[in-house]
Amino acid sequence: MVRIKQFTRELLKSDFAYGFGAGLVYFGYTFSWIWALYPLNSVGITNSGLAFLLVAIGFGGSIIVSAIPWGLFTFFLGRFSQLQSVWFWPLTIAGTFTILEYVRAWLLGIVWLGSGSRLGPYWTFGNLAYWFADVSFIARSAAFWGIYGITFIIVLLIMIAVIGIKRRRLSISYGAQVLAIILLLALAFIPLPGQQFTPVDVAIIQTQKATRPFYSSGEVLIDFRQKLDLVSQAAQRMPNGGYILLPEGADFSTSLAKFLDVQQVKNYFQKLSNQEIILIDNVEIASQGEKKISRSLVVSSKRGALGQYDKFVLSPWGEFRPYIANIVLWLSGNKPASENSLQPGPARSPIEFDRQQIEIIVCSDVLSPQRGDVRVLFGMGSLGFFNGNERVQSQISAAARFRALESGKYLVWASNGGRSYIINPLGKATGELLEPGYEILTGSIIPNDTRTWYNRVGDWPILLLSLAFFATGLRKRA
Repeated sequence: MVRIKQFTRELLKSDFAYGFGAGLVYFGYTFSWIWALYPLNSVGITNSGLAFLLVAIGFGGSIIVSAIPWGLFTFFLGRFSQLQSVWFWPLTIAGTFTILEYVRAWLLGIVWLGSGSRLGPYWTFGNLAYWFADVSFIARSAAFWGIYGITFIIVLLIMIAVIGIKRRRLSISYGAQVLAIILLLALAFIPLPGQQFTPVDVAIIQTQKATRPFYSSGEVLIDFRQKLDLVSQAAQRMPNGGYILLPEGADFSTSLAKFLDVQQVKNYFQKLSNQEIILIDNVEIASQGEKKISRSLVVSSKRGALGQYDKFVLSPWGEFRPYIANIVLWLSGNKPASENSLQPGPARSPIEFDRQQIEIIVCSDVLSPQRGDVRVLFGMGSLGFFNGNERVQSQISAAARFRALESGKYLVWASNGGRSYIINPLGKATGELLEPGYEILTGSIIPNDTRTWYNRVGDWPILLLSLAFFATGLRKRA
């Protein structure tokens, strides 16, 4: 114990403290949306003091764990500083930061660990690449090396600039590195091979349903009637058929089954349009065990069920309670009630029908860069739990744009309590609903079978390269 305290004291006195302090500020801003959860009435906690404590712990734990890799970065930066005369020094620093960013995506999952969580690099909140979603010549390179590749080049360029300012000149090796980056970024503007298919009409149903433990029968009926009306309007706006996408937790299919029998449901879909309408809905249903699952259903108005997807990356608090929250509840004398947590799906997988491949992304799924080999991405989210917080909306939007860029596909996003949009393969919104509420957004998408470099190999090339540069720094230091 004494050695641990001594090591911690020495670490904080080192360069670690600079990065850790900067990380606290940066991630304090990044995760400020966590306070939108207060007072936790939506999860059944009515004690305001206890709710404040739980939110504060969630917020504090998230920023502290996220700041640790930044502290380690400046720690290594100070020790690698003796390598300034070596041509690969900026590469070593960029590789170090990139590896630590990947580690950070894992650490957040550990803080938010719970009975419904998964461990993995799924939580990319605050990644530097997301700040460049509007900078085309950088953002489009995500099709080659993803967000970690962009992180690498951002840090590399910063370090080269710092060296140039400090020395008032750049060596030929640094100039060569900048030229290589420019040439690689230019590759992002070369059209990728792949077949473009017939354009398809889409309609997004946006809703505004608050998240609460219970709803009155009147509230359920009003919400259902509005969705029923919007679905009918959307079908009328697509005379040639197409997709209708509802947001996370829409429960349209479940509600329909409550008010109509099986034959009436079938008749409803048959009369929806003369052409085939493919409706994508999200419901919570009981699994084989005690827990429920968040299931997305793909239903044809003419042929019935076509496929389904069970949400893979669940949201802490909204869909499961982190273990740290249960510990706080137990220590405070509030015995944790049996939580109504969800069970994550077994794996991500495309849904295939009629030689079509689509992938469904449900809310927090969008933060994970891994995308499958599909033709279109359909995303559905809900910010009812966060009261439509603008900061979390902007971060989800940036992540969605990068998922479209990485895969080279259209991404259609329907939201409850937030913004809805259609994003093209270049990461640009071709249609958007800027205000929350019960609305319809219609547009057209072009499915394609383009396979980007990132789509083929993922993050491993840039991570292995970064690890190699980091290891070189350690060897030189030794």
